[in-house]
Amino acid sequence: MLPVKRFESTNHHPVRLQDVATAAGISLATASLAINGKGRVSPSTRRKVLQIAKRMGFEANPSARSLAAGHRGKQISIFTRDLDLGVATRKLQILQGMFFEKGYSASIHSCGYFHGQAQGEYAGLLRELRRQRPLAIICHNAHHFDQGMLDELQTYAQSGGYLVTFDLPSVLGCDQVIFDRTDSADQAVMHLLELGHREIGFAMPGIHEDTIRINGFRDALKRYGLSPREELLFDCEAGMPPEIVGMKFAQQFLKSQHCPSAICIPDDTVAASFIATLYHHGVHVPQDLSVVSHDDLPLAAHNFVPLTTVAQPLKDIAQKTVELLLSRVDGSYDGAPRTVRLCGKLIPRESTSSVRK
Repeated sequence: MLPVKRFESTNHHPVRLQDVATAAGISLATASLAINGKGRVSPSTRRKVLQIAKRMGFEANPSARSLAAGHRGKQISIFTRDLDLGVATRKLQILQGMFFEKGYSASIHSCGYFHGQAQGEYAGLLRELRRQRPLAIICHNAHHFDQGMLDELQTYAQSGGYLVTFDLPSVLGCDQVIFDRTDSADQAVMHLLELGHREIGFAMPGIHEDTIRINGFRDALKRYGLSPREELLFDCEAGMPPEIVGMKFAQQFLKSQHCPSAICIPDDTVAASFIATLYHHGVHVPQDLSVVSHDDLPLAAHNFVPLTTVAQPLKDIAQKTVELLLSRVDGSYDGAPRTVRLCGKLIPRESTSSVRK
């Protein structure tokens, strides 16, 4: 498709329907009928208006009718790059429920679970959300957003929309709720160190690219005069289902010539699959190996070996996100962007024990 030359407004405000009507030399009412495809408007007039609207970059607002009737916008769009079958989706559900309780309509938007889509698809979805002009866009894990996605969100915020991100830190200049994963990794490894373990492994997809959790791992070891050992770091391809990831980590562990006495796996489902695979090969947790996971999904407490885990404060994350947004909507806060940082909590269970000689 040929690129469309857009009208650049000198005041940086979105092009209004009135601007289109003025450029076409017709009334606002006629322009509205032409854009909506309703009423008695000649084909030539409709064609002229649509061409002018396209050239000027006018974007119709699906909510305009209800707003014109005096209804307050209550639509909130929650966006995430990827849905999973674990803690990320639980956060979205809790957040959605809290907005419903406050009287808002909150919809969840995603490109799906598996990775591999072109980045333009993500930016395209955000563009469609922006054009719908919801009251607010809430973004999950904006830390991973590419420049095209960031540009769409900045355009939305500049047009007056409310923008909040949660979970991982973002470069966007907006209110943020951050879950401190560095601290969670630190807590997990400190628990193992306090049990007497010194040969401690760490397993997660993309471990060498993750500077958040691995820093917590290093910080904890440093307090005991230790450093991470490359042979105790377990890595695999990102984007696979967590059950497969756990199995692959277990296979790596079984083949390793330098097995740790304890390991940190920052995902409950991965850890459960890891433990199950080891069990079928005669390696038992915690008798032969202590395991600490993260998130505290229901699976953690009900696994056949209940998991020691660092719980994410899911309700607190959602609650703070709601509070930050609504304080701007009701006008009680109109200042600089705020950042709320929340930490997890270690929950000891049966997957860890003192080091055995």
